[in-house]
Amino acid sequence: MGIHELKADFERIRSEVLVKISRINEKWKMVFQKAQGNTDVERDLLHLKLELQIVETRALKEFERIEEKIKKAA
Repeated sequence: MGIHELKADFERIRSEVLVKISRINEKWKMVFQKAQGNTDVERDLLHLKLELQIVETRALKEFERIEEKIKKAA
């Protein structure tokens, strides 16, 4: 696999992951709005949101790390 194919694969995977994260965030917003007033569900959803943000942050850092490796290999 050449560097150009590697770059293209990386960009495709990164794009797919970011789209999935965006969709999950939108679904979360809708569910949270429906749960307003139910403090137990709101608390659980806030906990879930924090977990999602942690995963998102780790994914973005990993993308940066891989992108740097690709740039160095080019």
